[in-house]
Amino acid sequence: MPYSGFRIIVVEDDPGMRGSLEFLLEAHGFAVAAFAALDHVPEDLVQGWSCAILDVHLAGANGMAVYEVLRARGGALPAIFITGQADEAMRFHARRLKAVALLEKPFSDDALLEAVGRALAAAATPAAG
Repeated sequence: MPYSGFRIIVVEDDPGMRGSLEFLLEAHGFAVAAFAALDHVPEDLVQGWSCAILDVHLAGANGMAVYEVLRARGGALPAIFITGQADEAMRFHARRLKAVALLEKPFSDDALLEAVGRALAAAATPAAG
């Protein structure tokens, strides 16, 4: 498996989507920890993970705010945001957070895997400045 050894955190409140993401990523060799909400993510989990995939519209929360909490817990963790409908404000916020991608549902498996590949490359590249 080409991605063996890489670990991905998924925060998605829809159980069907969460299960599909988990299945796809595990089928490609990733270790996956999937959660329905931030309060289910253990405080110390973020360290040592390769990237995070977060739904923007979580029940009772904003995935971008969740990402800011995860980043504060563990430093530079590349993010991929997923949403049912993106607008200009959301795209701007994602860019401000230096997200690797903002994918609109439904997205293809290939689009997600390509974004994950870019996240892994970003994680391996030292930050400039």
